[in-house]
Amino acid sequence: MVENSSLLGALAPFCLRRTGSGAHYSNAFNAFNAFNAFHAFNAFNDLLPMTDSSSNSQVSGVKPQPSVSSREHLRVTVYTPDSGVRHPLELVKGMLADTFCHRSRDFAWRMFVKNTAALYRQSVLGYLWILIPPILTSLVWVFLNRSKVVSVASTGDAPYALYVLTGNLIWQGATLALAMPIRTVTQEKGTLTKINVPREAYLVAGFLQALLNACIPMLLLVPIMVYFKVMPGLSLLTGSALFLGSVACAYTAGMLLTPVGLLYKDIGNAIPIVSRFWFFVTPVAFAIPATGWARAVFVWNPATGFLETTRSLLLGGAVNHALLPYVLGYGLLSIGVLFFGLVLYRLSMPIIIERMSS
Repeated sequence: MVENSSLLGALAPFCLRRTGSGAHYSNAFNAFNAFNAFHAFNAFNDLLPMTDSSSNSQVSGVKPQPSVSSREHLRVTVYTPDSGVRHPLELVKGMLADTFCHRSRDFAWRMFVKNTAALYRQSVLGYLWILIPPILTSLVWVFLNRSKVVSVASTGDAPYALYVLTGNLIWQGATLALAMPIRTVTQEKGTLTKINVPREAYLVAGFLQALLNACIPMLLLVPIMVYFKVMPGLSLLTGSALFLGSVACAYTAGMLLTPVGLLYKDIGNAIPIVSRFWFFVTPVAFAIPATGWARAVFVWNPATGFLETTRSLLLGGAVNHALLPYVLGYGLLSIGVLFFGLVLYRLSMPIIIERMSS
């Protein structure tokens, strides 16, 4: 209960008005309002449970007990100064539990829906903006090829327009997936520093966004393949699966860069620049050189095997079997990078969040 003297002191501005000669009552109306406020405050204060500050427990009333269901779902987290590297089994167990638990999946799905709805909220064209870049880039290369400014070698049975469009769609899906982990976690900095949720949920939400950005443009291939009378058959399913694997490998590489990218914006700024240069050493708009050091650069390029094999399967062409060992090798390497990236992300995020909050 608040002392009357303190309450009257707090209510003094209601009933006193200071002038040059001192304080005096302004009128009876202000005094009446102060009287009503005093009794209203006392009535509200009587409704509050009395507490004992020394024991921080309620004096009157029965302390509410949690229900059985709430106790069963109550999660206890113990924070210690020890590094997780000292207990690798517990580190991996906790990492997998936080990645695939119901709480993480639910939060990741809600974040994915929110980001997808807000992506083109005030846009007239909406998701067409995902289709415009590969279409315009393909039109430029078709124009350069037909005007003989750039001479492109044989692209097999597929028309060059379909060949270059397929390559651009695959390339865009991979490059967007490479930049998506840093973009997603950076975009959710406010939530990351205020809500205690499994931090792996942000990576899951970013991966769902990367899959959406990659799959929507690929729907454009269906009517174009019908127009050019290209029927790949069952290889279309194999090519689609390999395309999703390519997106996953690119996202894994971006996830490995996420902890450093959150500390230094140079990583996020460098990804588009490196991608533009990388475009010209990848057979996106032209075939792999037949001889010379350029062929070695193209063949050892991690993106070459995935892109060339995926495009051949999608268009029903002959697969270059010389690239399959590279696809398999880089695919297995991506699994190791995925595991190492998750461990690095889990160990570094508490420090990064602390620096974000400071």
